[in-house]
Amino acid sequence: SINHQHDTDVLNKQLLDNYSAATQLAQQEQRSASSALEIVNRLLARMEAREAEQEAERQTAKRQKTEQRSSPVREPYGKDRRMSRSGDSAPNLEKRRGSETTEPRDWQRRGSVTREPSGRDPTGRDSRRDRSRTRDPSRNRDPSRDPRRDAPRIISKGSLVAARVAAAGEGDEEWILATVLSFSSEKNRYTVQDYDVESPVRPTYVLSPRLVLFVTSDPTLLSSKKKPLWDKLRNPEMPRGQRVLALYPRTTAFYQCLVVVPPSLNTSVSSMLFPPAPGVPMGPADPSLGAPPDPTANPMYKVQFDDDNGNLVDVPAHLVIPMMRSGH
Repeated sequence: SINHQHDTDVLNKQLLDNYSAATQLAQQEQRSASSALEIVNRLLARMEAREAEQEAERQTAKRQKTEQRSSPVREPYGKDRRMSRSGDSAPNLEKRRGSETTEPRDWQRRGSVTREPSGRDPTGRDSRRDRSRTRDPSRNRDPSRDPRRDAPRIISKGSLVAARVAAAGEGDEEWILATVLSFSSEKNRYTVQDYDVESPVRPTYVLSPRLVLFVTSDPTLLSSKKKPLWDKLRNPEMPRGQRVLALYPRTTAFYQCLVVVPPSLNTSVSSMLFPPAPGVPMGPADPSLGAPPDPTANPMYKVQFDDDNGNLVDVPAHLVIPMMRSGH
């Protein structure tokens, strides 16, 4: 029984030692775990602090960038100082501004409203703009440059034209009075007929538009509507000294001549007043020899034909047309 008691004591002591060792080991592991947790917490805190610092830096940089955009960067005066438009540096410019006087400059005049070079008066209005608003645009309009004259316009059927055709039995060409029969838009060609009513044969021609010049609209149609033969829009009055084509008296041919007196100034009649060829329309009233031309009913040009011994001839205004343009 003594030996059994001894064994029991030894066993209890071993158990106690093992328990103490286990307790110490558990405490050590607990301390290690606490240390590890503390280390992890410190690392997390550092990471959060770093992220906060980086965010603060980003916000600061963003704010500075916004401020730079909203306000110009002013460079300090120094070696790279900015120069004014006149070439003076900023300090010199301020000094010069302080020494300026209020005397009128060379672009100002005493005794009148002072105006700035920009054209503005002291009231702040732009005087040039005000003048342009009240200016009549028709004053600058040149009648000879009317766009309606330059625009291509088809000559209607029945109109009288000057047609450039080959002269009979000759190699040259001549301008004759003709009537428009038709126009082909596909071929871009006019078909015209000689207006010489006394000729037994009245030939027809197919011509390019550049060889056909407008004289007057269909005389029958104009007469029914009581309209004048002279179309001032398509053939406006030509001034003294201009070269023109005019129908020679008692013929149906156009020849070059010089305007001596335009219709608006032709108040006298020359001694050589001859009517055109028979059948050529003259207007509502036939001119009589020795009587002054009526500028309303029968306006006339006083012209001088080439190679005609300098004679002055009165020709109805609707039978005088501009020369063909150069290049045609």
